[in-house]
Amino acid sequence: MRLMVLLGGIFALLTVQAQTAKPNERALWASINGNKNASLGDYQQHTGKVLVTWRMLPGDDATTAFDLYRTIGTGKETRIASGIKAKTNYQDAGASKSSDNHYRLTYAGSDSTLSTFTLTRQQVSGGLPYISIPLKDTKDVYENTDKIVYTANDVSVGDLDGDGEFEIIVKRLQSVKDASGNIVSDGSGASYSQQDCLWAVIWDAYKLDGTFLWRVKGGPGVILGNSSSFAVADFDGDGCAEMAIRTCEGTVFGDGQEIGDTNGDGKRLSHVGQPELQQSRMGRPLQRGRS
Repeated sequence: MRLMVLLGGIFALLTVQAQTAKPNERALWASINGNKNASLGDYQQHTGKVLVTWRMLPGDDATTAFDLYRTIGTGKETRIASGIKAKTNYQDAGASKSSDNHYRLTYAGSDSTLSTFTLTRQQVSGGLPYISIPLKDTKDVYENTDKIVYTANDVSVGDLDGDGEFEIIVKRLQSVKDASGNIVSDGSGASYSQQDCLWAVIWDAYKLDGTFLWRVKGGPGVILGNSSSFAVADFDGDGCAEMAIRTCEGTVFGDGQEIGDTNGDGKRLSHVGQPELQQSRMGRPLQRGRS
């Protein structure tokens, strides 16, 4: 299973914090769509061109201007656009289709780097406007993957580790397969699909290069549907994003800690109609993204 991340569209999900720009906070990005039917009519002429985009930040106004540079392979850096105002994108018709294209963004008239991005030779030659990230297997959640799979659902992004680059958090819902391998319950309902599986919802965090960071397993009280909504933002203003979710007894956080017996009844919450499980060690109600 792989997560397809649309290039460009991801930035609509970002929560912008009013703070001094950090390296790469402009989140420079480049994408290309080389499909024949990517655009129609008058827009067909733009198919196969590279779209370079970056973020607008609080404090930007009509006078904020940018310069954009490109280096092809190991060649010489060239300024391909100067004094870009009132927009945060540029269409590069001169990008190489056979080499890496390295982009660098600065404020107009300054050589201080705001953000960099490399559109690799494989990406540009493939002509696909997304990157593909393999999803981590879920045998630690439910070992029999012939019976249950966790399919990708909602996605959000945030700077989890404070390095100025954004990570991806994907919610995955329990889906049940029959003996023939067909999915008979797709996880879209508002109740449990499989009673012998403790966790109906999990959240995975990945870096954009596909590196897996952590997994949160929602407890048995976090059922499918709106109960598993989540938000990612820098809630405490420390420069790192946190994830806010509904929790309950049985929730396991990214560092392995678990919410145990919160009401002191000596038992941990379980599925309705199922024997309650024994108490396990307590966890925190909110786990910092950089676990």
